Amino acid sequence: MWKLQMIGAAFLLLGMLYIIRLVRKRKMELKYALPWLAVSFAALIVDCFPKILSVIAGILGIATPVNALYLVAFLFSVCLLFALTVIVSRQSERIKQLVQSAALCEERVKRLEAELAGKKCDTDKETKRKAPDGE
Repeated sequence: MWKLQMIGAAFLLLGMLYIIRLVRKRKMELKYALPWLAVSFAALIVDCFPKILSVIAGILGIATPVNALYLVAFLFSVCLLFALTVIVSRQSERIKQLVQSAALCEERVKRLEAELAGKKCDTDKETKRKAPDGE
């Protein structure tokens, strides 16, 4: 059992180091990494002190510690999915606003180009009128 705990702790520490590496290389934002680091740290504590899970199961009135672990993992997953759904919704709204803004800017550029082209044509006609016919 002790060897299994050591292997679990090693994997958890490697996972935490990998998450920190992603944050340092700016491949993951800190606000998204913090929940994973917190869960990894909590799992490391439970791995080092397995009696904590029995205490949590007793407090929650759950028969076996493994079921308490499944409940906590499920609740974490639901919270994470909800948070990510909120983030995706915000990003979708922001993308929609940016696309609309880009479309308005593009329309304005086209209108200004057409207006500029129209003025250029007018000035070309005026210069031809002012030029002597003998040339």
